[in-house]
Amino acid sequence: MRGGDVPATDGLFDVSGRSQADMFDDPLSPQAKVAHDAIESDIRTGIEKDGDFTVDMGDGRGVRRVTEVLDDIDRAEGFADAVDLCGWAR
Repeated sequence: MRGGDVPATDGLFDVSGRSQADMFDDPLSPQAKVAHDAIESDIRTGIEKDGDFTVDMGDGRGVRRVTEVLDDIDRAEGFADAVDLCGWAR
């Protein structure tokens, strides 16, 4: 976030117009990857412990099991790894 030590006027969201960036300016940055991997790991651990659950990701595909979403992530990461092997940088 930008704005130094000045508190946001309305908690997390600053309605006074001060410029704030998202948690990660670049969602593909190494810092964002660490956070994404940690979240994914926590979700997988939760499924192992408590079982699968459903979620609507807001992507137009409707409600589906979280394990299906994780499968999609795994396929996307596999594709990205293959692209990296070809020498094309993300």
